Amino acid sequence: MSKIKRYCVLKEEHNGDNAFRVHRGYPLGNPYTHIKNKETKAMVIVKTREEAIDRYGRYFENSLKLNPEFKEEFERMVDACMNNDEVWIGCYCNMDESCHADYIIKRLRQECIKRMVKNVMDNKQKST
Repeated sequence: MSKIKRYCVLKEEHNGDNAFRVHRGYPLGNPYTHIKNKETKAMVIVKTREEAIDRYGRYFENSLKLNPEFKEEFERMVDACMNNDEVWIGCYCNMDESCHADYIIKRLRQECIKRMVKNVMDNKQKST
């Protein structure tokens, strides 16, 4: 499994099959924001950053089940994690701020571990 690294798209640039943007305007963008003093592409304004991220977790799980474009992008991320040394996840959030990308990274790790265990178990059954 690869190292999964979050980065701020305002300060770094990463390209290729192992680089994904997850800010608004991309399939895994967060529709929630706590930003009230400027216009954003968010659909819903909430009170705090933490609430926006918490709500994103529920949105993520529902979208993974119901939104084909969302699921396809997540699957591309999982494939990249299984086949590259590093995967880059980019958002506008600064690195010292919590971000919905942290939730995405947590779910990527969980899914990759699940698939690796399944592969081991499948190979074990084939050899017996």
